[in-house]
Amino acid sequence: MSKREAFVLDDRGARISFSALGVDAHAFWGDPALRRVQEFLRQHPDQPFPLGLAAEIAGLEYTYFSQYFHRRVGITFVRWVNALRVSKALELLIDTDLPIAEIAVRTGYRDARTLQRNFKQLTGQQAKVLRQAFRGASRPRTRPPLPPGKAATSAGDTVDLRPAAAGENPSAYQAREPLGTPPAGDDGDR
Repeated sequence: MSKREAFVLDDRGARISFSALGVDAHAFWGDPALRRVQEFLRQHPDQPFPLGLAAEIAGLEYTYFSQYFHRRVGITFVRWVNALRVSKALELLIDTDLPIAEIAVRTGYRDARTLQRNFKQLTGQQAKVLRQAFRGASRPRTRPPLPPGKAATSAGDTVDLRPAAAGENPSAYQAREPLGTPPAGDDGDR
């Protein structure tokens, strides 16, 4: 199975295809032990979820659970957990402006680097590149571009960029007072 098969971008959005990963979705419906494991991870996506805890939740022996899960679901437990976490991270990347480090914490990864490695393994793309590409295609800019000769300050004010004063290099530009701001010394009460 290639990375491109597991990562789907269509009219429903970007997502991870679990069937392309080899997951038998019916295994969870027909098995109460696996359903408990699935529900626990969905309710606690930000917590570590080691194999031992999953085995305990399923009510199975630790040594048997890994084989049981793989045989019933079609992929290893660790691969399934990573696919669920990357799937959730993909939603957060597209739907929020959260930093990747925060998304990593919210999806149960120790750090952003681990999330990014797993993200690339499953999707074939870097998380930040995918976010930029998806947003560039579907999300409009929050404000229109400024006209020539105008610039925005970090506070969001618009300033007029005019050539420097007489006697200075006319090709040098400097920021003047924000537009609509009275000149210094003028309290605007006239």
